[in-house]
Amino acid sequence: EEIVDTAGLTVDTPVQRVLVDRMMVSGVVGWVLLLGWTLTDHEVMHGNLSLLAFSPASLLLLPIVVRSAWRRTPLGPIGTGLLVLPVMTTLAALVAQLLPGAQQHLHWLLLWLPLHLALLAILVPRSSPCTTSPPRPCAS
Repeated sequence: EEIVDTAGLTVDTPVQRVLVDRMMVSGVVGWVLLLGWTLTDHEVMHGNLSLLAFSPASLLLLPIVVRSAWRRTPLGPIGTGLLVLPVMTTLAALVAQLLPGAQQHLHWLLLWLPLHLALLAILVPRSSPCTTSPPRPCAS
């Protein structure tokens, strides 16, 4: 049974729906953190490594994912790059936790890293011999 997500994206399982919703949450929280860091002098917002886990770029990915689902085509290099970006920045934030004076947000980073990895695993198709160019017959 297909479920239509709030963004108009058709997903196949409730797990996929939750992951796409988390992508939207990540983007909104990322923008709040980015604006708070750049537009205020608030001590907690400045240098907040959670910005690396909550990527504002996640909102840029939504139209790409919706278009890809609507056309039933792969994401392409830009969409894949926008999915890889939060994974890499979250890993960088985990390493930065070792620096002296870094804000300790390990719990948030460890919560969001598996979600970013799951989105990457679900939305980026794996190549198989059946889908290569030129097409080859698949063994049953």
